Amino acid sequence: MKNTNFFLSTILILTVCINFIACGSSVEISPEMEGFMTTISSTKSIDDAAGKYGYSNEDIPLNLYELEDPNVINSSIEGETTCYDVNIKHGIFNSEIKVCWENGKITNITEL
Repeated sequence: MKNTNFFLSTILILTVCINFIACGSSVEISPEMEGFMTTISSTKSIDDAAGKYGYSNEDIPLNLYELEDPNVINSSIEGETTCYDVNIKHGIFNSEIKVCWENGKITNITEL
């Protein structure tokens, strides 16, 4: 009887996990953010990607690295500003940055 209860509990937990993954754990990404990540992937440069969307700052995080595989892991909205937490690979390391947007322009990039 214990084995049957364990088996049924395991199936229930797996079903809930699969439904959670399939039904809403993804992050909605704006077309501008998609373009920003595509530019990083194609140029391997955060400076080039940021400049394309109107952001220039001497202190852009990770600007000295060749970057690859940007991936949005979270987003938040405060008023007119939408921010994305992004995981980016550089060599064997992963770093996270926050990219904030307003009216199609990047307003801030910070390292998390």
